[in-house]
Amino acid sequence: MADHQSGVSVTPQGQIRMIFALASLTGNLTVVRMLGDLRRGEVRLRVACLFTRVDVPANLGVFASCVAVCSAEAQIAELLGGRAIGLYVAKEAAEVLRGAGQE
Repeated sequence: MADHQSGVSVTPQGQIRMIFALASLTGNLTVVRMLGDLRRGEVRLRVACLFTRVDVPANLGVFASCVAVCSAEAQIAELLGGRAIGLYVAKEAAEVLRGAGQE
């Protein structure tokens, strides 16, 4: 695949990104399990739990878009996955702000 602006050949690094997405997913699931009892603690701990929990679907989204890029060379999947992850994170951030405003 060639970069349209420079004409340089660019190879998607989907397999490497899948490895990092799985490593991040494993770490986030471990932290979510460890922080499970602290969800009702002070606001900083609740925010840490929430953002770690939000990372799990984001890691899954990165992994799924990498699979699509590697299997079908469908770069649009990467763009759509990034947009979906961004919208999800924005929704969760709004939830944190609403929760912080209630305290």
